Amino acid sequence: MYRYIWLVPLLPLLGAAINGIFGRKFRFSERLIGGIAVGSVALSFLISLSAVYSYGFGSHPEWPRPYLTSQDGFGFTWIPGGAVSINQGAEARREAEAHKQVEEPSAEVRSTEHSSAATGETQRYALLNIEWSYQLDALSSIFMLVVTGVGLCIFVFATGYMHGETGFYRFFAYIKLPDDVCRLGRCRTLFLLINWLLL
Repeated sequence: MYRYIWLVPLLPLLGAAINGIFGRKFRFSERLIGGIAVGSVALSFLISLSAVYSYGFGSHPEWPRPYLTSQDGFGFTWIPGGAVSINQGAEARREAEAHKQVEEPSAEVRSTEHSSAATGETQRYALLNIEWSYQLDALSSIFMLVVTGVGLCIFVFATGYMHGETGFYRFFAYIKLPDDVCRLGRCRTLFLLINWLLL
């Protein structure tokens, strides 16, 4: 079920768009607006719950893996970097040893042995592609459950709290925006840091 975690932020955004764009134009009733708002967040919570269950407890648990991505569902290569050299600091070690050799003449024998071993390393290459996809790991799963679970409670409470107000549709369109910024925190790499800082 982790392949569908891309729907977790999309469903509430879709619900907010329906309430915000069509709520006033077609004069949706409060019951329909509340149903769209609560239903979209409830579906997000159920997808989060099933994704976390399949990650850690399902019939084929994926738990020993550090993370899972939604590449099968939603993901694309954002920055194709191409082939990069994986040298694990071999060149920097050689430079540091040469610098030590100049400073410490007594360490000449020891450093020449290391540098000859370092030059015998074979060059390895890998593909560096920075992708945009959603990631599910232990921390993200906790955040998914907390944010969607508490968000669901807030939306259920808000339907009763806002009963009879004139901007009922507008409230449910705007209240989802900070919630969706938090949900975007499950994106990979730099977007993870940026969106969690926005919280």
